[in-house]
Amino acid sequence: MSVTAYDSSFSFRQNELATKGDQGPRGMTAEQYEKFKESPFMKKAKLQEEQTWTMTSERDKQRKQRDPAFNPQDSDFTAPKAFNYE
Repeated sequence: MSVTAYDSSFSFRQNELATKGDQGPRGMTAEQYEKFKESPFMKKAKLQEEQTWTMTSERDKQRKQRDPAFNPQDSDFTAPKAFNYE
Protein backbone atom coordinates (compact mmCIF):
# COMPACT_ATOMS: atom_id res chain seq x y z
CA MET A 1 0.00 0.00 0.00
CA SER A 2 1.25 3.42 -0.89
CA VAL A 3 1.76 5.90 1.92
CA THR A 4 0.23 8.69 -0.18
CA ALA A 5 -3.02 6.73 -0.61
CA TYR A 6 -3.47 5.91 3.10
CA ASP A 7 -6.59 7.41 4.64
CA SER A 8 -6.44 7.34 8.43
CA SER A 9 -10.00 8.59 8.85
CA PHE A 10 -11.36 5.30 7.48
CA SER A 11 -9.32 3.29 9.97
CA PHE A 12 -10.39 5.59 12.79
CA ARG A 13 -14.08 5.16 11.90
CA GLN A 14 -13.67 1.39 11.66
CA ASN A 15 -11.97 1.29 15.07
CA GLU A 16 -14.68 3.47 16.65
CA LEU A 17 -17.37 1.22 15.21
CA ALA A 18 -15.61 -1.90 16.47
CA THR A 19 -15.00 -0.59 19.99
CA LYS A 20 -18.11 1.49 20.64
CA GLY A 21 -20.68 -0.03 18.31
CA ASP A 22 -23.13 1.85 16.15
CA GLN A 23 -23.86 5.28 17.64
CA GLY A 24 -27.30 5.56 16.05
CA PRO A 25 -28.55 7.84 13.31
CA ARG A 26 -26.62 10.96 12.46
CA GLY A 27 -28.12 14.30 11.66
CA MET A 28 -30.88 16.35 13.22
CA THR A 29 -34.46 15.60 14.02
CA ALA A 30 -37.12 17.80 12.47
CA GLU A 31 -37.47 19.68 15.77
CA GLN A 32 -33.71 20.25 16.04
CA TYR A 33 -33.58 21.44 12.44
CA GLU A 34 -36.35 23.98 13.03
CA LYS A 35 -34.54 25.23 16.14
CA PHE A 36 -31.29 25.46 14.15
CA LYS A 37 -32.98 27.50 11.41
CA GLU A 38 -34.05 30.02 14.06
CA SER A 39 -30.59 30.25 15.63
CA PRO A 40 -28.60 33.52 15.52
CA PHE A 41 -26.08 31.83 13.21
CA MET A 42 -28.70 30.94 10.60
CA LYS A 43 -30.33 34.36 10.88
CA LYS A 44 -26.97 35.98 10.10
CA ALA A 45 -26.35 33.52 7.26
CA LYS A 46 -29.73 34.37 5.73
CA LEU A 47 -29.05 38.10 6.09
CA GLN A 48 -25.66 37.67 4.43
CA GLU A 49 -27.21 35.72 1.56
CA GLU A 50 -29.83 38.44 1.01
CA GLN A 51 -27.20 41.18 1.04
CA THR A 52 -25.02 39.25 -1.39
CA TRP A 53 -27.96 38.79 -3.76
CA THR A 54 -28.81 42.51 -3.56
CA MET A 55 -25.24 43.60 -4.24
CA THR A 56 -24.83 41.11 -7.10
CA SER A 57 -28.08 42.24 -8.70
CA GLU A 58 -27.05 45.90 -8.45
CA ARG A 59 -23.65 45.14 -9.97
CA ASP A 60 -25.26 43.28 -12.87
CA LYS A 61 -27.72 46.12 -13.50
CA GLN A 62 -24.90 48.66 -13.59
CA ARG A 63 -22.86 46.52 -15.95
CA LYS A 64 -25.88 46.00 -18.22
CA GLN A 65 -26.23 49.79 -18.50
CA ARG A 66 -22.56 50.21 -19.41
CA ASP A 67 -22.26 47.13 -21.64
CA PRO A 68 -25.30 46.30 -23.81
CA ALA A 69 -23.70 43.00 -24.85
CA PHE A 70 -23.71 41.78 -21.23
CA ASN A 71 -26.40 39.13 -20.93
CA PRO A 72 -25.54 36.57 -18.22
CA GLN A 73 -27.10 33.12 -18.45
CA ASP A 74 -26.73 29.90 -16.49
CA SER A 75 -25.42 28.22 -19.62
CA ASP A 76 -22.35 30.49 -19.44
CA PHE A 77 -20.85 28.15 -16.86
CA THR A 78 -21.00 25.15 -19.21
CA ALA A 79 -20.06 26.96 -22.40
CA PRO A 80 -16.76 26.10 -24.10
CA LYS A 81 -13.81 28.33 -23.30
CA ALA A 82 -13.43 31.37 -25.52
CA PHE A 83 -9.65 31.21 -25.20
CA ASN A 84 -7.41 28.35 -24.09
CA TYR A 85 -4.84 29.85 -21.71
CA GLU A 86 -2.75 26.70 -21.41
